[in-house]
Amino acid sequence: MKIRIFAIVFAVAVIAMGSSLAQEAPKASLHLFSDQFGGADGAVFYPQYAWHVKVPTGTASGYGFGEVAPYEEFFTNHLVILTPDKAPWFSVHAEIGGKPNLGLSFVQIGPRINLTSAIPWLARPMDHAFFTALPRWEGIRPNNALLAGATNRFKVTNNLQASIEGYRRFFPHGGYYGEYWLLAHPKKTPHLSPGIFILNDSSSTTSVGLGMRLSLF
Repeated sequence: MKIRIFAIVFAVAVIAMGSSLAQEAPKASLHLFSDQFGGADGAVFYPQYAWHVKVPTGTASGYGFGEVAPYEEFFTNHLVILTPDKAPWFSVHAEIGGKPNLGLSFVQIGPRINLTSAIPWLARPMDHAFFTALPRWEGIRPNNALLAGATNRFKVTNNLQASIEGYRRFFPHGGYYGEYWLLAHPKKTPHLSPGIFILNDSSSTTSVGLGMRLSLF
């Protein structure tokens, strides 16, 4: 039943996006990009997508990725976020994902506070920042809280900008998991951003990888 509820929310958002794209392109956007990082444990391949569409009552947006990493099963996660125009600081945040090769999945839906709307001055340095509480509805992921954000690009030199982004999940009993990116944006390669990837969690030491982000559009 819970998977069906999420599927309905996801389908409504996708239909709304398709309708908006058909009517007026500026009301919707789609971004495809991929991260590739190598570290002591090998290379990580991280294809991702993000979309945003205007709907009559507000906005619908989403993000998703697949992760191919050494010594780990394939993992995927897909988000749908619904934000009303009358309360842009609040969203309904839903996630569905898991390890499909093992037949393992999860569904989570919870309230989200959009910090860059709730605290206006944050919108100057930050492209986005939010906090959401995600109770376990079904599947392998336990209750958790998610804090995530990304800075706007800032100038390093006349030909180089940089940005920082990342997230951290907080689990019961002190557990946590976080990923962070420091990206360089050379003027000469607008679709290719070299960077540093940092992974840190409560069960292992911090790992650092070097790589790049390729933005298709």
